[in-house]
Amino acid sequence: MKKCIAIFFAIVFSNAIALSDEEVKLYEMLADFGDANAQLALGVHHIERFNNEEAMKWTLRAAESGLVSAQNNLGYLFQNGRAPGGVDFQKAFEWYLKAAEPGSKTAQYNVCSIYYSGDQGVTRHLRKAKEWCQKSADQGYGGAQDLLKYIISGDVHWAN
Repeated sequence: MKKCIAIFFAIVFSNAIALSDEEVKLYEMLADFGDANAQLALGVHHIERFNNEEAMKWTLRAAESGLVSAQNNLGYLFQNGRAPGGVDFQKAFEWYLKAAEPGSKTAQYNVCSIYYSGDQGVTRHLRKAKEWCQKSADQGYGGAQDLLKYIISGDVHWAN
């Protein structure tokens, strides 16, 4: 029953810009019982409100449960300095990669972008950037399709 309620709320409110106080309480109840979808919803709710401590708490719980969208969101929190300790590019990359491997097109694009730019303490690597962009582009992710066209065009001039 708990899972049915969580799925119902996830479907009904997944596109909501803001959760009401009542909805937050319902999600918290489900999340406290270990429902990863409710944890993810709470994480997104708090990310949107720049409540970094709560965003991190709920997003981490959902990410550790294996939800790839939460893993990608956790990468975002680390990349943008919204995790404890501020910006941590290495942890951001690790979480993006964890979400990309099972198939998150958004995370695959994030991994591609990091390999492409060589930012965040990750060595620039064109072949890996192209591989990750291709995976994301194959799933229809527009940003990856655009970046892949640029990579394939040959305008990029570095080894590997």
